[in-house]
Amino acid sequence: MEGVAHGKSSFAPADYKVWRNVRDYGARGDGVTDDTAAINRAIADQNRCAHDCGSSTTKPAVVYFPGGTYLVSSSIEMYYNTQLIGNPNSRPTIKAAGSFVGLGVITSNPYVPGGWGAQWYIPQSNFLRQIRNFVIDITSVPNIQPAGIHWQIAQATSLQNIEFRQSTAADSNHQGVFMENGSGGMLYDLVFNGGALGMYVGNQQFTTRNLKFVNCRTAIQIHWNWGWTWKSLDIQGSTVGISMLSGGDARGTGSAIILDSHIQNTRTAVLIPSIIDDGGATAQLQVILDNVKLTNVPDAVRVDGGAVVLAGGNKVIESWGIGRRYANAAGTGEFLKGGNITPKRTIPQSLLGSNGYFERSRPQYESIPASGFFNVQNGGAKGDGISDDTAAINKVLAQQAGRSIVYFPAGTYIVTDTIFVPVGSKIVGEAWSQIMGQGSKFADMNNPKVMVKVGNPGDAGIIEITDMLFTVRGATAGAVLMEWNVKQTTPGSAAMWDSHFRVGGAAGSRLQVGECPKLTGRVNPNCIAASMLLHLTSTSSAYLENVWAWVADHDLDILAQTQIDIYVARGILIESKGPTWLWGTASEHCVLYQYQTFQAENLFMGMIQTETPYYQRTPPAPEPFTSALGKFKADPTFSDCPAGSNTCAFSWGVRLVNSKNVFTYGAGLYSWFSSYSQDCLKTEDCQQRMVETISSTGIWLYNLITKAAVEMITPQGGRAVPQSENHYAFGATIMAWLPSSGMI
Repeated sequence: MEGVAHGKSSFAPADYKVWRNVRDYGARGDGVTDDTAAINRAIADQNRCAHDCGSSTTKPAVVYFPGGTYLVSSSIEMYYNTQLIGNPNSRPTIKAAGSFVGLGVITSNPYVPGGWGAQWYIPQSNFLRQIRNFVIDITSVPNIQPAGIHWQIAQATSLQNIEFRQSTAADSNHQGVFMENGSGGMLYDLVFNGGALGMYVGNQQFTTRNLKFVNCRTAIQIHWNWGWTWKSLDIQGSTVGISMLSGGDARGTGSAIILDSHIQNTRTAVLIPSIIDDGGATAQLQVILDNVKLTNVPDAVRVDGGAVVLAGGNKVIESWGIGRRYANAAGTGEFLKGGNITPKRTIPQSLLGSNGYFERSRPQYESIPASGFFNVQNGGAKGDGISDDTAAINKVLAQQAGRSIVYFPAGTYIVTDTIFVPVGSKIVGEAWSQIMGQGSKFADMNNPKVMVKVGNPGDAGIIEITDMLFTVRGATAGAVLMEWNVKQTTPGSAAMWDSHFRVGGAAGSRLQVGECPKLTGRVNPNCIAASMLLHLTSTSSAYLENVWAWVADHDLDILAQTQIDIYVARGILIESKGPTWLWGTASEHCVLYQYQTFQAENLFMGMIQTETPYYQRTPPAPEPFTSALGKFKADPTFSDCPAGSNTCAFSWGVRLVNSKNVFTYGAGLYSWFSSYSQDCLKTEDCQQRMVETISSTGIWLYNLITKAAVEMITPQGGRAVPQSENHYAFGATIMAWLPSSGMI
């Protein structure tokens, strides 16, 4: 990063700096000088979005740390829309001084002094954060319960390649990650050494992958959540591996999947508060252990202060759980108080890697010299939010495929026609560089037009995309933001990480509160903004990790974060025959559906998340896209909705149509409003249906969480599963739904 040119924000003052090196602000990194003030200056410089802002898209920042040891005496305050990046070839250490005072060495959401719990940002909309390539060392801090990172965040956030060093003293109160709220998110490639807690976490839903804990007294404590998918945990030498004790309400912790993990030399693998089955109205928390290896673990699952539910030892737990299971032809459920989950899932070999389901971390290209990158601006693109960069980008991508990594410096790259990404392309952004479609070619919903085309049908090979953002400007009702055609030639060779889709709500979009206010009584045609966010075609395969597809529900650039009406027809359509993996993805606020599979096969989805548009039922689905139904396969028409229904014509969270071998390990699907009113939350009936299955088999659905949907799952020709059978804490949860597995 030190050897390349850096970009600018298209909507900030001309002298605004996106890229900042902490050394340029006075940080020494010598392990002796207190670098706190210098680091915070680097983050805050040029009046960025802090406690009096709410959120902002105009002033992103990449704050770079060369190798060294940076001594801090109080918290590093991470502003909105910020990436903190250490040198991956010489990971910097951020070391808390013995005099350190603060909630975390790095805090993503500072508390306001004297504010009675008030914080800088709303946790559920604390988007756009990234920290990678650091060692966080709190071993010198006295026993005052500091944390390495205070991470209270939402979507489009990640922690990667971080080691946490904590005191190994028997009475240590240190913890690596402290998280009390939010709606995340992705964590991966983290190592925790010592301390009372590796992670103390609470969040609506989350995905974590490849975490190692060594000699933490408790590796993980989940003090509240709705759903969490934990993949590839390596826990060594703990008293408790995963604690699901909330510390208050025994039902505060919702559900968790422990997947493809190894726990060793640990007294208790999973500690739970109790097992409660009171007829389904408020049933016990849900726990799934799937391909979990135990080595010298006496108790696999134990009730706090009570009985051992599952004995440990030295063994592999193939598929075991606590919670409500639906596994018969009649579609009725039973509460499993701890037992093997049957029928037994059969996983296609193509979805597997060296440790269960395949996983691949984002490349950082740390061994590639600056000469191995080609700056798209050197090929004529401007990235200024004004110039048409279509031709320049297409020329660069065509010339550099298989030769250089194409680097998009920070900026907004306007395109008026399709951008083609050929096989062999590797694309890297800076502070989520934007490709923004605009113009007449994207205007017609009855003639959809692809904005970014990734390969042609039938193409196979390598394509890698990281740190990009795909968006539109103005009335682009026919835009398909991305069509993904490429198929892998080796596992995960066709992949995208930490890249997002955003429609509206941001500077330069012409889709903000001034143009698209809510509750006007009509649909503004200038706010009909896309036909689809992402299409995985039938010839494709894909590895997607930490990809957020968001139609803005509010304006990100005003303090009030006022709600807005933006209309996009479809979220993510998956026709891929696979193998395809979705780790930590989300799709929100589209009119017809958020996720839909059609004739898809060999698909893995790990903790997906959706929200229904807040404006529905005004207008009801499929409006305003009625005339464009059928432009894509299996569009829902909502013609089966009864006349006069106030809950039926709402977007589907997930539709599985004519598909097979679909493995979903966690899904949080939420409905919060009806015509912007939340009165429906009182009766938990904002919409009638959330998940639909049609003529599909090999459907393995684990840990489904819904909010305010009367029917959690509506299988065609089968029994609808009512949320009334599955209430737990804040929503409704099903441990396993298997009637369409093909094994009943």
